[in-house]
Amino acid sequence: MENDSAYEYEGEQGPHFIFSLRWKIILPFITLALLLIAGLSILLMRQQGEADELRFLRQLRDSGQQVVDEVVRVESRLLEIERAIANTEGVPEAAALSDAETLRSRILQIVINSDVDVAVVLDREGTSLLALRKPGPDPAPGDLIALRGEGYYREWEAVQKLLQLGDLPLDEDEIGAKQAGMETIFIGEDEYRIVFVGGPIYDEQGTVLGAVLVGVYLDNLLEQLARIGAAHVSVYDHDTGQFVATDLELRGTETNSLALSPQLIEAAYQPDSSGAPYRTIQLAGQTYGEVLSPFRVRNQSVDLGLFGISLLGGEFEETIAASSNEQMRNVLIFGGLALVLILGTGLLVSNWVTRPIEELTAAAQDTLLLPTQRPVPETRRDEIGTLAKTLYRMADGIHTQGDGFAPARSVRRTLTSGQAAVRGQMVKVSVAHIFIGGLVMDGAAGDAATVIESVNRVHRVLLEIIDRHHGQVEAVSGDEFRIHFGVSPKLVSMPVSSMQATHAALEALEFVHEHNEFRTAVGKPPLDLGVGISTGWVAAGEIGGDDHSYYTFIGKTVNIARRIGQATRSVRGGAVLVDDGTYRYLNQARAHFKFGRYGQISTEIEDREIGVYEVEGREFKLVDCSDLYLEGERS
Repeated sequence: MENDSAYEYEGEQGPHFIFSLRWKIILPFITLALLLIAGLSILLMRQQGEADELRFLRQLRDSGQQVVDEVVRVESRLLEIERAIANTEGVPEAAALSDAETLRSRILQIVINSDVDVAVVLDREGTSLLALRKPGPDPAPGDLIALRGEGYYREWEAVQKLLQLGDLPLDEDEIGAKQAGMETIFIGEDEYRIVFVGGPIYDEQGTVLGAVLVGVYLDNLLEQLARIGAAHVSVYDHDTGQFVATDLELRGTETNSLALSPQLIEAAYQPDSSGAPYRTIQLAGQTYGEVLSPFRVRNQSVDLGLFGISLLGGEFEETIAASSNEQMRNVLIFGGLALVLILGTGLLVSNWVTRPIEELTAAAQDTLLLPTQRPVPETRRDEIGTLAKTLYRMADGIHTQGDGFAPARSVRRTLTSGQAAVRGQMVKVSVAHIFIGGLVMDGAAGDAATVIESVNRVHRVLLEIIDRHHGQVEAVSGDEFRIHFGVSPKLVSMPVSSMQATHAALEALEFVHEHNEFRTAVGKPPLDLGVGISTGWVAAGEIGGDDHSYYTFIGKTVNIARRIGQATRSVRGGAVLVDDGTYRYLNQARAHFKFGRYGQISTEIEDREIGVYEVEGREFKLVDCSDLYLEGERS
């Protein structure tokens, strides 16, 4: 036989699924584990890369800050040397007389002791009276040359300000009437850039007699800055972006290709702009990361260009590779553990779900064994346990259909499991005993059809009201009902069952009052409906023989409800009375109702009297049964 379903059924062996429920449960766990491991790996590797880049940029920024701080220290040191020379006794007089020998004797020792690269004394016209300098950035120890008569100093803007040449004013700031700059000096045919500071030489009347310049070779400065900042340092022209000097090994690299773009120059001078003063450069096949910073002196007022502080990316490759390898090992270990845990959890969940289903399937294959010899797993308090109980009762209903009192069987299956139905058990219920007065008057003329018609009209609606409030009818006679609340369709607490029973009783009383209008209109006497409600423990169990058995509730709670219900027969029009136990269990739900008189009645089973409360009405309806009233009139 062809079968388009997801499984094949083979005789007594049961169903064989092509894709079983167990795998349907496990595969999502496997997929989740793989996606989790893959996502975690990508996330960790990305975070590792970002962390490495952040660490690299942080080191660049730290190096840049150290370079800037060192420039300030170098400038301060040069200023101290300049002041020492300008304030040495005899220097102003020698400058006024253009006496180079006296100047040499006065300042030579200062220059040697300070190990400064360049020291120059200028006359009033900007010509060197004495220039003491090392012959280059990397001279032999103690090598120093002396020159005079050089006139190119007067072309420097800083010198013109110091000597007040032309129209340039002498600026003063926190460091006084000092100037600083970066210019080119000549030693023979060689040119060298120096970074210098300078100050004027005054006589006693404050007249400018000349100037003192003290400087350091730019190459030596870059070497010092690179050592302090633990990075490579370059200087760029702030207008063109071209290389001025660097401690990098260019090895024939065309420096024009490494010039700064206008955007980078702007970002370096405006760090809060959208761009960042950072770039990568390629030199001799190696990649450097470079951050830019302004090269400024004289309290940041004189701009000499841009610093480029760079680090070779390869310096961190081994550390990054080792960190990445360790990170990958951790990911694999964690991923393996996660996979094992997730798969283990998937297997446990699949077994936990499928095993009772398999037991249900095996039990359902033989419905003859289901209600008696073959118990299904009813111990689980979940959907599967509910399904098991439902199948149990469904099969039991098939086998016992037509026997006994059907509502009682429903209560039995709600309350019991296995042989508990026979042994009996104690349960908490609210028992309502209803008495209907006046039906017998319909048969005063001896017409049995009239009596049955009246009974059916009332019973049909009352049974529906009881059912909607989850009441379970145990016994019915012509003018009496015994109903239990709290046992169907599931067990509930006594506060809930008390509330259900009281609402159902008031709903029934309201219906009878509505129905009496119809009866009065057709010339029939009104009915009286009295309800007595008691809440407590009862013994529940199956009684009778093999062929005729039924389920019942026995106990003083049942008897008290009947006694209270009998007490309502004396109330014209009917009444709803609850015992003090029910009143107590209503608790906060007492706000639903309007209570009237309180009294006590005697019972045959108690040595004491039972307190009862009259329920006169309610604030709202728990269940809307208004559609049943017209049905009662039409039926």
